[in-house]
Amino acid sequence: MPRQDIISEVSAENVRRHVEHITTAIPSRLAGSPNARRMAEYSLQVLREAGAEARIQELPGLVSFPKKAELRISRHWRSRLKRTHWAIVYRRCRTVSSAN
Repeated sequence: MPRQDIISEVSAENVRRHVEHITTAIPSRLAGSPNARRMAEYSLQVLREAGAEARIQELPGLVSFPKKAELRISRHWRSRLKRTHWAIVYRRCRTVSSAN
């Protein structure tokens, strides 16, 4: 497909249509999940319809699905940490837990 044809196909409406389809029809796309496969197949179909050569490539990978975790610092160690260090540890733990 010539570059100008590709550029002419790019529009906010096309992007919105794909994003709406992905977020409603394939909401969760965790690696290795059935929805990850559906997402790959959808992408493959769209790319081929646009005239691009495309294929799905499966690769082995280590995937972690962590569960809720917490960090507790004993009174013994808390008393040895400077107040600024304690604030940094607390802030980092909050950031990691809110990302999950």
